[in-house]
Amino acid sequence: MTLQVAGHPLSLHPRLAWSTVRVEVVSLPSPLKRWLGFLGALVAIGAVGAVLTIPPGDEVFGTTPTIEWGVLIASYVFLVVTTSGLCLVSALGQVFGVEAFKPVAKRAVVLALAFLLAGFAVIGLDLHYPIRLVFGVVLSPSPTSAMWWMGVLYCIYMVFLLVELFGMLAGFERIAKVGSALCLVTAIAAPSTLGAVFGVLVSRSFWSESLVPVYMLLTAILSGTAILGIVFSMIDRPGIARPGHEHSAAEHAAVLPAIRRLLALAIGLVLAYTTWEMAVAVASGAPAAHGAAMAQLTGPLSVHFWLLKVGIGLVAPLALLALPGLIDRTVVLPAACLAMVGMFVDRIAFVSAGQIAPPSVASGVASAPYAAYSPSLVEIAIVVGAVGLVGLIYTLAERFLDLSEREGHGATAQAAGGGIVATPLARLGFVGRHPAFATVAPEAMAAQPTVVEPIVADGTAASTLPEPFEAAFALTPIDALDPALATSDATPDGAPCDNAQAGNQPAPAEPEGALP
Repeated sequence: MTLQVAGHPLSLHPRLAWSTVRVEVVSLPSPLKRWLGFLGALVAIGAVGAVLTIPPGDEVFGTTPTIEWGVLIASYVFLVVTTSGLCLVSALGQVFGVEAFKPVAKRAVVLALAFLLAGFAVIGLDLHYPIRLVFGVVLSPSPTSAMWWMGVLYCIYMVFLLVELFGMLAGFERIAKVGSALCLVTAIAAPSTLGAVFGVLVSRSFWSESLVPVYMLLTAILSGTAILGIVFSMIDRPGIARPGHEHSAAEHAAVLPAIRRLLALAIGLVLAYTTWEMAVAVASGAPAAHGAAMAQLTGPLSVHFWLLKVGIGLVAPLALLALPGLIDRTVVLPAACLAMVGMFVDRIAFVSAGQIAPPSVASGVASAPYAAYSPSLVEIAIVVGAVGLVGLIYTLAERFLDLSEREGHGATAQAAGGGIVATPLARLGFVGRHPAFATVAPEAMAAQPTVVEPIVADGTAASTLPEPFEAAFALTPIDALDPALATSDATPDGAPCDNAQAGNQPAPAEPEGALP
């Protein structure tokens, strides 16, 4: 029995599945192996932190009765707000029809899922036991709580993301567009509700007196655009995507200028909002709001605010994007990286500023002049693991799923009606990876679907053999599909074809380019 994953046959038989995985790992370029090993190490660090967290709980955290929300809450806000921003940017192409942003759709959805899963992992560990998410959201609903609605909306959002991704990969455009529209609605509602979680805390006037939902939406667009800028500046490096799944030059030329303009606009809006927020907080009559603003302007958070958030995260990338005469990749990649650093620091400063200043009497906790907080090694390990998880999920998706946006992509699979049928040969990426894999020139199958089924080394269809059997997944030889095509001197579109060169020679080896 086989399972189709984006056109790739995957056996459910344990021995065959292990054989397929082993062949795939061996065939990976060396730089990609090292990159995956690095990401795996980050995830392992996070797993160690998770194991150390679950038995004792917040005893291994650096939080105090004064500062109860630490770097894990800040990281959760950063991750889930970024996933909303990715959906908002993707909706420009999927929902509103902006051509320049249509190529980002699949990668934006995959990244949104990766960031959302990492955010759920972080908040689950901050709650001590991840199972509390189930008890809090499902078994003990509280419709009057903004925090409950935040959890519900993000869970619904994840379902809509899965529906949209299924529609994209399966070629069902209507499902993909409906899923994208639903994701757009929840991508606006969820971070707005997250902002309301902070805004309803009357004892923390720095949060309650500012327009936190607006701030969440603006920074969501900024961080979502920045991560897409990083991805689209690097995905055409050799060795990342499978052969045939690479980012086309046309997509690259259209996307990066649009990302550059949107990133500059988002940075400008966030910079304007930050100026307004600080001015209002300084002029506020509430001691906690005034103290929180001064803690960022001249107090213990001044380095975070001026150097990391404003300088590195906003002013520097805006200046880079405004430089004339430079190609988009040269500008977008460093600007996007700086903006992401600034956004992460901004989340830490935002969460800390609402707690670091002496709060009002309503909270029952006072500290003078400022409360102190330092994250523990366990908290840092969990954050590192979350970053590694995002990178690992996206790298595997880029490698094993066709995330490119080609004209008519997915139409073949949809027309097939559910059989073991894949898109043209070049998209499968299995060519030349195993002695049992038949090799056919991609151009010879450009206009024809390719039937994929497990075969053994002698070319016999594995479906005719009883299980268990020794077999490897491969492409059915072209003469088994159409003998006339195998002996003809013409390709399916009628153009002359030299079989000795096009049909019977192994496909070129995958480039061993260095990953950044």
